[in-house]
Amino acid sequence: ITCDMLADLFAVRLEWRVVAEPLRESVERLLTSMPTSVAPGALLEALQGAVKQGREARSVAEVLAQWELQALHRAEGSIVADVLIAMAEGSVLLQEAAVRLRSQQVLRLPLPDLVRLVAVYAERGIAEDGVRQILQAKVAVAGPGLATVPQLQLLRLAMAAAKSAVVTELALGPVAGAAAATLASWPMGSV
Repeated sequence: ITCDMLADLFAVRLEWRVVAEPLRESVERLLTSMPTSVAPGALLEALQGAVKQGREARSVAEVLAQWELQALHRAEGSIVADVLIAMAEGSVLLQEAAVRLRSQQVLRLPLPDLVRLVAVYAERGIAEDGVRQILQAKVAVAGPGLATVPQLQLLRLAMAAAKSAVVTELALGPVAGAAAATLASWPMGSV
């Protein structure tokens, strides 16, 4: 197995109960032989594919997520958000992801990535302390900057308020303000 094959492998219909463990072992061998210079995010597509396969492929997703977490300190921008989102969506290594959610690296993400990341975690009730930290430090004080966040991401964060008291408390007002400021440009189906 090569890194290039991994993402394609998850697109193939397989009996995951049978192949997950041997594949996990092969992936572990591959990852231990990979040079440390491999860019963070190199396994993101494979991680996302493993997550889509559900519980039966979780052991493989965990190995991929662990590798990405170890490289995450070198990652930039949306790669950090994408890895942490994939982990949340697949319920993979949630404690480790929650620790990263509270990192300074996450707080340096562009606001659209932060909003997307917080919405996913809030929807799932994961890492409430990390969600609170991001909302307090970045989203609640963003003011007009929230108007630069894509409408669907703002809407997703607003909808997460139904599942998260923290989002209701800290983000619903600012999100409503940003939505009101840009409402004229929203598609009618989103209003």
